[in-house]
Amino acid sequence: MASEGSEIKLVKVDATENAELGTRFGVSGYPSLKFFIDGKESEYKGGRTQSEIVNWLNKRTGPAVQ
Repeated sequence: MASEGSEIKLVKVDATENAELGTRFGVSGYPSLKFFIDGKESEYKGGRTQSEIVNWLNKRTGPAVQ
């Protein structure tokens, strides 16, 4: 995301090693992708390729109208 000039940060957490975080955010399967904006959580249920994830993120953070 940084290479595209985005301020979005991607973070990887192993919920088997960080069980408290997994419980806190309701992780029930792996992999789980969560998106937070202004503290509000959304579950990502799309494809697992880089382009699919980046497109999904861009739709949620880009301008309202193009």
